[in-house]
Amino acid sequence: MAMKKASVILAMMALLALFSYAYLLNQYNRNIVEFYYNGMLMQDNFEKIRSYNKGGIAVADFIMPYQGNKLIMTTGLDFLTEAISMDKGGFISDISRREAAIGDRAADKYFKNGDVIGKYIDIYDKSYEIKGVIKNSDEIYISYDAGLEELNWGKKVMKYNLNDDAQFYLEIDKIRGQLNALGLDIYDVVIVKEIIYKYMNMLILIGIFVLTCFGIRFFRHFVKLIKNLLDVYMENKNTAELRDFLMSHVRDMLRIIGLLPLILAIGLGIYALVTDLYVPPAMMPENLFSPSSYIRVMMFYYDKFVLHIENGVSGILFEACMMDLIFILGFLLLEMQKP
Repeated sequence: MAMKKASVILAMMALLALFSYAYLLNQYNRNIVEFYYNGMLMQDNFEKIRSYNKGGIAVADFIMPYQGNKLIMTTGLDFLTEAISMDKGGFISDISRREAAIGDRAADKYFKNGDVIGKYIDIYDKSYEIKGVIKNSDEIYISYDAGLEELNWGKKVMKYNLNDDAQFYLEIDKIRGQLNALGLDIYDVVIVKEIIYKYMNMLILIGIFVLTCFGIRFFRHFVKLIKNLLDVYMENKNTAELRDFLMSHVRDMLRIIGLLPLILAIGLGIYALVTDLYVPPAMMPENLFSPSSYIRVMMFYYDKFVLHIENGVSGILFEACMMDLIFILGFLLLEMQKP
């Protein structure tokens, strides 16, 4: 019964991890890095920032609640950082003009009926032409306006698309320095691929656990067969030659030989899975043999957790938190079931 319960838990965790990984990978650009900051961006600084990110995506978003909806002032190209499903029309295409893209629920709220494309919505005494309607959303996107930057925005974020290569984390440090040099105080950095690959790591760890369990079982059986064969030989070594003994126990020998490639394949499978694990640099202790190094890593992630609690979570962080909560609730429900 315990084995059956453990199998159900593992299967459930594997399915949830697979779903979470596939969903987030489809919903978000994994090469995006988000820099949350305090300070004034201004148009001139944003043009400098775009020039820093050679040929890549650079998006600035300003986020706040607005009359029961989520207001996002953007420099555009948000649809390249995450999946934005349009019901009608298109996204903001020209930030030199006052354009807007609003969620269908926001459209129903502000415009009771009819097609809203081409109509105007007033935000802080400024009129924006609606270019598109977003499916299943209450968000209101408006084009960047330097005159609104002084408002009390809840969050300000710069989104960069970086090449997924060996220089990835060096580029993050470089961009942080550039933003600081412009007078922006970076208080949090969200690396999208670390969140997405967390669920891939869960799948890999489950695979490693399953293969290890099978490997141990087969290895124990392998050792038992050899031990039994040696015991029989020791009992009969005075009356039988080794060659004759082996010939008379061909079936047992074939069983032992047959287990060898199976055990080897499991070992290679575990090795391949281990090498596919994605481990961020911040998760690696400076000294593998120093307990204080592991404590520093744990404190780093604890501080990040507290920061997100204090400032709230949104976007991919919010969705990942909901998925983690489902993991925990599912595990607890299974544990509460009577055997």
